[in-house]
Amino acid sequence: MVDINYVMNGFWDEHANPEFNHILPGGPSQLLTIIGLYLLFVLKVGPQWMRHRKPFEIKPIIKYYNLINVVLNLVMFVLMAYHTNMTLKCWDCSYEFSETERGLVPLCFYAFIGLKVSLNLIRVFK
Repeated sequence: MVDINYVMNGFWDEHANPEFNHILPGGPSQLLTIIGLYLLFVLKVGPQWMRHRKPFEIKPIIKYYNLINVVLNLVMFVLMAYHTNMTLKCWDCSYEFSETERGLVPLCFYAFIGLKVSLNLIRVFK
């Protein structure tokens, strides 16, 4: 039988890359907690809170949000494609990281998570 504690913690501690383990340490429990809280708010708390209120008018905000989202995703793609030597012909990926790449990976990770959180917030208020 599979030990749930090993699956949730031990496996991730054994197989994590030590250089980037500080980004999301401790395995998937933090991520599952965040997803659970989001679903709780969207499916239970949010509808009860907005039951007797008019919907927010946020169409102008969504237009600017979409424009900013497209630009930031393009910037992240260009940065990562450049630093991983990705081309149309091949993907020459090295497992040895330079100092620039070590600084770029957490930055892009947090930018990606920030974009996804903002996307979910737009869905909450839509």
